[in-house]
Amino acid sequence: MPSPPAFRTTPKVKVTLALAERSALAEAIIEKKVDEAITDARIQQWYDDHKVQFAQEQAKLSIIVLPDEAVAAEVKAALDAGGDFAALAKEKSEDTKTKDTGGDLGWVEKRSLPPDFGTPVFGAEKGTIVGPLAAGPRQLIFRVEDKRATTPLDEVKDQVKESLKQEVAQEYITAAREKATAAMGAGATVTPPLPGGAPAAPPAGAAPAADPHGSH
Repeated sequence: MPSPPAFRTTPKVKVTLALAERSALAEAIIEKKVDEAITDARIQQWYDDHKVQFAQEQAKLSIIVLPDEAVAAEVKAALDAGGDFAALAKEKSEDTKTKDTGGDLGWVEKRSLPPDFGTPVFGAEKGTIVGPLAAGPRQLIFRVEDKRATTPLDEVKDQVKESLKQEVAQEYITAAREKATAAMGAGATVTPPLPGGAPAAPPAGAAPAADPHGSH
């Protein structure tokens, strides 16, 4: 087996490589601990504890975008006579993003709409046709398919999980620091290797730092 390049055997490089290896090991340990800690029950608890941030008034909407008042009046009359909203959207709407899906806009937060649209739309009951509403020369007709006050967990589960991962990782890192500091004695300052990079090399003559993760 060929010998390693000479530069890899210098003291400075050896320390750098050792710290990088230690950091990678610490990162793997933290990732394992985080994965073990994040259960469905804990995800649900985090969501419940932070539910206020997902509490936004929302409506599930469909839309028909029409070129002018005359066409809008014709479509509105057809809807009032029992016409199918999705079929009319596919036939008449000028909105290329939604017409092929029957005008489906999905869930829309009230704060994302200007008051001229948001006020009448969110003031309407489920199943109501709203409009025509002027948007410049164009006319908009909405159908309120459904309403809700909070985004459910299943739609934000990935976001909740990511936030929880960061919290659990920080909890573990803090506990590791406290454990290592206690092992080294009162007054000691310990900086265990954290994900994202190795700690600075200890000053010359300093004693080796204790393993922040303890013996397993």
